[in-house]
Amino acid sequence: MSADSSALQWNCQWTPGNRVHLLCSGVEYFPALLRAIDQASIEIHLETYI
Repeated sequence: MSADSSALQWNCQWTPGNRVHLLCSGVEYFPALLRAIDQASIEIHLETYI
C-alpha cells in the first residue's frame, strides 16, 4: 500500500482552512514554530517524529 492510499484506508479528511507544511530540520522548524505561536488565534497542533 502506498503512502497516498493510506489516507483512504483510514477515511481521513482534511478540514477546510487547515494546512500542513513538512519541515526537515531544526533550522526550518524553530522559526516556523515561533511564527505559528505568534500568529495563532486559538490553538496550534504540533506533531514531531524523531
